[in-house]
Amino acid sequence: MTTTIEAKVARLLADGRVFIRWSAPEHISAVVRGDSGIWDVRLDNGRWSCPCPARVTCSHMQAVMAVTVPDRASLGNGIDQDHDRPGNRTDHDQAVTA
Repeated sequence: MTTTIEAKVARLLADGRVFIRWSAPEHISAVVRGDSGIWDVRLDNGRWSCPCPARVTCSHMQAVMAVTVPDRASLGNGIDQDHDRPGNRTDHDQAVTA
């Protein structure tokens, strides 16, 4: 059985797996406890990123967006579609396995 990304986002939120560290205009730092690790989700200068291996806007980013972005219609711009590139990661962006 395949889980839709919407169902996964709803589960992350319902299970209390999304933690917002801080936010400011155009900047957000959050931690999401996913099924395969703990992910550092960020919005920096309007560009979203998550170091997980997903090649599209992942459920971790979407869960953070769901609780921090007032107008979800504008989410298409600034999303880092290749967010798992090694060049986009820093030491603290690596997943921590539970």
